[in-house]
Amino acid sequence: MKILTAEQIRQADQYTIENEPISSIDLMERAAEKCTDWLLHDSDSPLNVFWTSGKRSVKIFCGAGNNGGDGLVIARKLAEEDFPEVQVFLVLFSDKFPPDFHTNMEILLTFEESLPNLKIDYLKDENNLPKLHKDDVVIDAIFGSGLNKPVTGFTAALIQKINESGASVIAIDVPSGLFAETNADTDTRAIIKANHTLTFQFEKLSFLYDQHYIFTGEVSVLAIGLHPDFIAQVTTNHFILTEEYVEKIIRPRNKIAHKGNFGHALLVVGSEGKMGAGILAARACLRAGIGLLTLHIPKCGYQILQTTAPEAMVEIDKKKKFISHVFSETADLEKYTAIGIGCGIGKNKKTVQAFLDLLQAYQKPMVIDADALNILAEIPTSWDSIPVHSILTPHPKEFERLFGKTPNASARHQLQLAMSKQRQIFIVLKGATTCITTPDGKSYFNNEVGNVGMATGGSGDVLTGIITSLLAQGYTAEESALMGVYLHGLAGDIARNRFNEESMIASDIIRALPRAFNKFKEPDLPF
Repeated sequence: MKILTAEQIRQADQYTIENEPISSIDLMERAAEKCTDWLLHDSDSPLNVFWTSGKRSVKIFCGAGNNGGDGLVIARKLAEEDFPEVQVFLVLFSDKFPPDFHTNMEILLTFEESLPNLKIDYLKDENNLPKLHKDDVVIDAIFGSGLNKPVTGFTAALIQKINESGASVIAIDVPSGLFAETNADTDTRAIIKANHTLTFQFEKLSFLYDQHYIFTGEVSVLAIGLHPDFIAQVTTNHFILTEEYVEKIIRPRNKIAHKGNFGHALLVVGSEGKMGAGILAARACLRAGIGLLTLHIPKCGYQILQTTAPEAMVEIDKKKKFISHVFSETADLEKYTAIGIGCGIGKNKKTVQAFLDLLQAYQKPMVIDADALNILAEIPTSWDSIPVHSILTPHPKEFERLFGKTPNASARHQLQLAMSKQRQIFIVLKGATTCITTPDGKSYFNNEVGNVGMATGGSGDVLTGIITSLLAQGYTAEESALMGVYLHGLAGDIARNRFNEESMIASDIIRALPRAFNKFKEPDLPF
């Protein structure tokens, strides 16, 4: 699914108006109708709960623009649906109104005369800001995606008052004060903190940064019928990772295939006290379909891995003077179709040298995680030895160690894109909305699957095992990264449904992998 800029969405609106054809005011009506339907009928809507609980009032703040026009139509429709009390506040930060806003304001003023449940007030400065309470439901239609400069003045004061009220807040299209793309110079005190955001047709790029969840809350994407021809032809480098993508690339298995057809992976994992990371990566790699798996581990983990992962082969360092508690030498690498390294290996100086030797010896893409990333961060010259199209899977702190600090989410995303292109690597930046960047400058965000129950020790080791397995089976590095992230998140959702977010552990994700794969083989099975 494409992620478009605010300007591209305006172009989509205009294309729809010209080619559906439909008038701009009727397109606004359509969008507001979708919002109203969600507000009154969706089980997640605080307004729905508000109404059924016997509380009577909703407060709608409408700015002097097209986002405000959406709010005016929503107010009219709620009043027409006999919602007990609809209070509209016209936020007049400008005396210049777009035509559709002006028309809908005139219509609403007419309705005010005939609908006793509708009340309209005007806000022009800080002296007449309304009282708000934690039991209120507020609809924010002040700026939306039409914002062209940071919010200041009495409108910023209004936003701060809304945020401090504790009211349930629903933002229309974009929380007011938040830009759809870059927010480098934005005063975060002047951004609406919504519990829910109802956005039109597409996710906005800024919604997909974990740091902005405090502003968007839960996001619902409402299809408003923008023209499919425009959507098909418009170009972008940013995408939502979807089930449809995985459906296109996942391969059926040939009836006469044998284990040699599904790759031979090497996982270099574990050290004394951290063999659990190796177990999780190994089991995930096996469950993700690898034909053969070899584990290169220190001697101290030999019996542990032979017992806990009997389907895998195990090798240890062969030198006479090896160190028994850490990885300290490279293996014979020719027979492996992919290598994953880093889970629990530590940073002993012998391990550091063995990792650098492995980078020199292996020329195919590999999966690099955890302590291997930390070694890279401490030895910048090692970057030159990383095979092209390798997959790095840092969490935010590891990313910071590798590439440096950034002042905000937008800057971090740009840095991630730049490093993927410069180093010709895939970067899987793990988080609530994992972002995968590619050497050709694309971004894929995973917000369709996954949950907070996966925020548990070992979850990243599971992901490394899955991606290594797919890479060894012959999927491209891009396919392995994207498919691996999706399957990992889907398995996490299946595990949550079986247990709960609080009780989940990383092993539960592995146990759910068979059902995640079945999603693409037998989609009618319940999950």
